Amino acid sequence: GCFRAPTAQREACSSLIRAPSKCQLPDCHAKPARQRAASQPMADAALAAAAAQRAGSAAPDSTDVGNAALRSKNARVKAEQDLRLLQNRINRLVIEEERAAKRIAETRRRAKEILELKRRNKTNSAAQQEAAEWMHSEQELQRQLLWNCRTERANAVNGSRTAMKQLRRNEVGVLRQMRKENEEALAAQRDMELQRVVARKQLVQEQQRCAQQRKQQERQAAMQKLKEDRELKQFHIDDDANAQMLKYEALVEEERRIKEVLAKHGEEQANASQQISAAVASRASSEYAG
Repeated sequence: GCFRAPTAQREACSSLIRAPSKCQLPDCHAKPARQRAASQPMADAALAAAAAQRAGSAAPDSTDVGNAALRSKNARVKAEQDLRLLQNRINRLVIEEERAAKRIAETRRRAKEILELKRRNKTNSAAQQEAAEWMHSEQELQRQLLWNCRTERANAVNGSRTAMKQLRRNEVGVLRQMRKENEEALAAQRDMELQRVVARKQLVQEQQRCAQQRKQQERQAAMQKLKEDRELKQFHIDDDANAQMLKYEALVEEERRIKEVLAKHGEEQANASQQISAAVASRASSEYAG
């Protein structure tokens, strides 16, 4: 009856396509599932690499390093967005491939049914020819769709790999630039530390020199004061000596004067004694003569 009514056959076949039985298609799900399992680690690895790069790029300390980190972050964000778009596209292609595989399996099942109908209705060659042509065209269409899905998925996978390679190259360039800038910053910091050490050493030497000068000045001041004290003591000693000498000379002069006075008194006394003796002798002689 299906071969004698092509329109009814198409409607029946369309209903079969719209409601496929999964239990009759054991092979149509295995291959796409394996392909999803093969493509998922690639996407997970790409996301993990991007996250590792994002975690490893938290460095930094100067303006150039911050700009390089910002550029690297923007590149990673764009690459992650492209990667998500490619992953979504791959997922859609996998779904399309699953649908194509289901349709191919359904076509095979319908082909078997048609062949069974052909065996039951060998008298209707026109229906058999139409069914064969329809089955052939449907198979060709499904093969073309499947091939297109596989081609697009391969292109998407290749694009994802290319994007990941470009991201890695960009990350390597940024890391090299950041490493170079870090080395330059460390060298500048070492130079600054060396300059600070030299300045500190010069300051210490200057302080030591000032301390030595201050000690020398204090020593000279002490020596000058000691010299002045000694000169003052010597002046007092000389003054006392001169005063004592003057006193001694005055005493010597007083002694000489006293000696002269005593000598004069002695002479006067001697003269007086002689006069007295002469007077006594003269009186005695006059008395003796009288």
